[in-house]
Order: sequence, then C-alpha cells, then structure tokens
Amino acid sequence: MKTKMMKVLSTILAIAVFVGSVGIVNATGVQTSEIEPNNESTQATAVTVNQPGFGVLEGNGDVDWYKVTTTETGYLQLKFDFDYAINLSSIIGAGFDFEIYNSQYHKIYETDSQRVPFVSKNPLPYEPGTFYIKVAATYAYDAIGIPYSITLQQVKSDVWEQEENNTQQTANTIKMDKKYTGVILNSDDVDWYKFKLAKASTVKIDFGRGDNLTVEQVEGIRSGWDMYIYCASDGKEVAAAKHITEKADNFTVNLKKGTYYVKVWPNTSYWCVMPHVPYNFKFTAATTPGKTKIQKAVGKKKAVTITWKRVSGADGYYVYRSNYKNGNYKKIATVKGASKMSYTNKKLKSKRTYYYKVAAYKKTKGITAIANQSAVKSVKTK
Repeated sequence: MKTKMMKVLSTILAIAVFVGSVGIVNATGVQTSEIEPNNESTQATAVTVNQPGFGVLEGNGDVDWYKVTTTETGYLQLKFDFDYAINLSSIIGAGFDFEIYNSQYHKIYETDSQRVPFVSKNPLPYEPGTFYIKVAATYAYDAIGIPYSITLQQVKSDVWEQEENNTQQTANTIKMDKKYTGVILNSDDVDWYKFKLAKASTVKIDFGRGDNLTVEQVEGIRSGWDMYIYCASDGKEVAAAKHITEKADNFTVNLKKGTYYVKVWPNTSYWCVMPHVPYNFKFTAATTPGKTKIQKAVGKKKAVTITWKRVSGADGYYVYRSNYKNGNYKKIATVKGASKMSYTNKKLKSKRTYYYKVAAYKKTKGITAIANQSAVKSVKTK
C-alpha cells in the first residue's frame, strides 16, 4: 500500500512540476490558460493563433472549449502536447478526442483516441474567422488531471484555396500565372474558383496532384478529380477535364472576354478521392489573335492559291482544308510570319472543289493561341 501511495504521489508531483514549468504565454506575455467553466462553445476560452492554450480535464465528463480568431489567409493545423513521460498508461486510458468548428459552426476536423502528442498532418485551408476547438476524454474517466497544451497553428499563404468555397457565390478569386493548391476535405466537398479575362484569350490549365504526397495519398486518389469551366454570363459549360489522377494533358480552351467559374470535385462518388489529398493548378492566358478573312481563292491546274487578310500581332497562320463544306477540316499547312498571307496548295485532283479555312496563331508563355477559323471559301481546280 505504501509503495502504491508513493507512486501516485510521485506522479502528482511530476505533474505539478510540469504545470509549473510549462510557462505558456501569449503574445502579450500573459499565460493563456483555460477559464472554467468552458464546457460549452459559448464559454470558450479565447487563445491566440500560433500560441498555445493550457488546460486540464478535471473530472468525469469535463469538456474544454477554446476559440481562436485568425486574420490571415492560409491553412491551419492542430498541435496537441503533454508530457507523456510523466503519465501512466492507466491515467491516459483511451486518450483525448478533438473537434474543430469554423465560424459557421460546421465541423471541419475531428480525431479521437489520441494517446500521444501530435500535429495534424492534414491542412485545413479556411478563410479568416473564428474557430472553436473542443477537447474531451475518449471515455469518461480517461486523461483526467493531465495538463496539456493545444495550439491552432496557421501557415500564411495566398495560394491555398479558402473554404468554404462550395458554391459559385463563395468562389475563390484566382489570378493568371499563379500556382494554387486545393484539397477535397470530405465526400461532400466541392471547390469553386473564379477568374476574369480582360481580352479574348487562349487559356492553358495545368492541373495535377499535389506535391510531396505519401504513397497512401497517391493510392487514395482512385478515380481522380474532375474540373469544369463555366461562363458566368450564361452559366454554360465551356470546357472540362475528367478523371485527372496525375495531371491534365494539353488542357487548353479559347475563351471570350468575361468572368468564368471553375469547379473541382471528386470524380463520380463517395470513395473516389480520399479526403485531404491536395491538388495543384495554374491558369495561363495568352491573348488570342483576331479572326482573319480569306480574300481570294484561285483555282489552278491541280492547285489552289488562297490569300487572306493580315491579323495584327499574329506569328503566322494555319490553313485547313476539307473535301466537303460541312466536313472535317484538316490542317494542311503552317504559314510562318505575320507578313505572309498566301498559300498554294499543290498536287490536288483536277476539276475538284475544295473548301478552305484559315486561322491566325500566336505563341507566347508556352501557349499557342489560335484564333477562330475564318469563314469557309470554296474553289475548284482546273
């Protein structure tokens, strides 16, 4: 009995030493400890982002609530710490449970049965606001009397999506030539973005899985992500890429001047993309050249010569031909140089009608921006 009592007293003394040595202070130099009662969210103890709060579960059914207000964009992580070495396994029991709620009181994170200190691996990319943290024991008599510290850490960033962006009305605004990171947080999550084009442009979309993923995360991608682009003025879908598991190849689209919405979500259903698998994307826009016009088409002996109107700023022109007016037009020539505005198509069949279109192109930012094709021009060989 004496030995057991000495062991308990030794543990209590060690905890007391830990409490006295923690020295947790906020930015103003004042210790940030829980203020009881804080058993409900309305009684939450206010702590500072990136500064630890200190608490103890004092008895059966005790719950500790904290609130943290952030003013910066970026992503959040939860850090939990206690002196594991001084606590008996029987005291810890099944451990601690944690929940985080955003300013709309939506649960954005939870984990249970934590028996060791940890920092959450999964990023929580939420817009600035107030967040609530709930600390409780997994079972009634677990983790009682163990001093702990809890910190809502924030990594500042302007290239992470900011939840909640689940609708067009809450879409994140993105800029061209900037790499962004997003993450599907759960099976119901949908990420919306929006961008604006001052001129008609050819837009190249680089989309793929995030950087530095674990093997488990890569396996969890499964069927991948889908990305859709919609025109804000009429709501019509103008482009889409589906089943993106590693990266989207040659994803380009010609868009008019205006505002557009981008939707990213898991392909198909519940088990398609494992929550918290980051993805990256970047939109690059190159101004699309103007539309040209075929001015003349002259039929010759087994040949055709066409000339077209010059387009300012073009690097050259593509020539397309079809055997039928409404048929499939195949690119047959690339005419390089802005000042070259004619092409002779040789080795044709005699007394045959051919149909032509021409489109200006311009290469910039690694993109070949191609104008809309000209109106069709028919011509018969001799």
